[in-house]
Amino acid sequence: MPQGHSYYQIAVNPTGAIFDADMKDGTNLAWSSSTQIAVFKCDTFWKPVLVRTIIASASSASRCT
Repeated sequence: MPQGHSYYQIAVNPTGAIFDADMKDGTNLAWSSSTQIAVFKCDTFWKPVLVRTIIASASSASRCT
């Protein structure tokens, strides 16, 4: 992160909707993290899995364990 930069905020909900913002000098909603997410819904919980080509793939994640 560049010196003096605040932080980036990325949040996801159970439907897979993503909120991302650059929090430098206030809230910059025009910034996009290009995050891709998969959400697995189980009987008693939901689990987000970050899907990035370089980091991981959805097929490598355990669904409900």
